[in-house]
Amino acid sequence: KNVYEIGVCTSVNKSAPLIGAVQHVIGDKANQTIVLGQLNATTLVGALLFAAGWTLVTYRSGDKYNGSCENSSRQVQFVVLCNPDEHHGSLQIASGGRTGETSCSYIFVLSSSVVCSKEKHEQHHRGLSGGAVFCILFFTVAGSYLLLGFMYKRIVVGAKGLEQIPNYSFWRDCGHLQADGCNYICRCQCDSVDEHRSYRDID
Repeated sequence: KNVYEIGVCTSVNKSAPLIGAVQHVIGDKANQTIVLGQLNATTLVGALLFAAGWTLVTYRSGDKYNGSCENSSRQVQFVVLCNPDEHHGSLQIASGGRTGETSCSYIFVLSSSVVCSKEKHEQHHRGLSGGAVFCILFFTVAGSYLLLGFMYKRIVVGAKGLEQIPNYSFWRDCGHLQADGCNYICRCQCDSVDEHRSYRDID
């Protein structure tokens, strides 16, 4: 059984301040701890590419392999992917650096909102405004009213032409009432102006 301890940009524990990742091999008779990488041998790729939503951290200078991977030093890599919904995501192993694998690196994948760009945060948290919600509801209700009313008038009532418009007489009278109201307001203003001028002439 293998248990991994990974310090993301920090040491695994205070007793080993330079160790960034270790592997605990738990056996039936004995346990073994293997250093996978150290903080003083860290490389960071993607620091200038946060807009792409990822970054790659590599810890090098771990314990050397014994008879595999050309006896090179172990290294651990973890890819941090942008996920606005998670701040501290779960670390998942993608490659364990076992003998026979193509890659001799230990590769982990982590999702976090830390590497997301500011624009992605704003796009994720930005919702619909009140005006947009009102417009959506208004046009949905209006469209349903017209469609269902049109079908009812045409299929059930058997109306044709403009009579297929639901409540056609009401909307027609409403238009006339609005026209009469505008006409009344305009006439009142004109009458008051004429009356004022006539009094001035008498004076």
